[in-house]
Amino acid sequence: MQIITTTFIQKVILGSHQLHEQLSIVEARMIESAIVSMLTESFCENEQTLKYLARLLSPMSYMDVINARRGKKICGYPLCYKSAAENSSDGFFIHSMYCNNYHSKCSLYLMRQLSQTPLHERRGVHLTSYINLEFDDMYSVSLLEELVGSEVPIDTVKSLITSFKDLEFDDTYKNEPLPLDVYFGQLTTDEETCIE
Repeated sequence: MQIITTTFIQKVILGSHQLHEQLSIVEARMIESAIVSMLTESFCENEQTLKYLARLLSPMSYMDVINARRGKKICGYPLCYKSAAENSSDGFFIHSMYCNNYHSKCSLYLMRQLSQTPLHERRGVHLTSYINLEFDDMYSVSLLEELVGSEVPIDTVKSLITSFKDLEFDDTYKNEPLPLDVYFGQLTTDEETCIE
């Protein structure tokens, strides 16, 4: 598997789209298609690369990435290179979207933060020649891995736990103890611990 870097994304995928600030619908689809193709058999080098890529993704294009990786039997989370889990059902093997429950939750957390605005309406987000702090605010995401082990407000943790209980993205691991409960139990805030 190839490792994808921010530099690779800027040169190979975005390089030919630097002449104007607004993408056409066709150009936006070309970029989204290139991202899906790239991540079908590759994975992001690090968290910063995935966060950079998230500026260009919508929930629908992210689902395309997950489904393409699932077709190759690779974990749907773009930071992972492992094989998706297999389950036996009536003599047939069914591949999950993810290698484990933790990556399922990481992926869901990321997808819920992605902008609904179509890529062709995100003026200048594809440009690599200058840094626009407005994009950092509008299209930035945080990763679940960043929350684990850091100090976060208790309300944020409770909100995450509630949203994960309400949304099950891949029920392959529904009977497996949720490792996030252990991680959330270890998180601390300024005021109190997150253990209830």
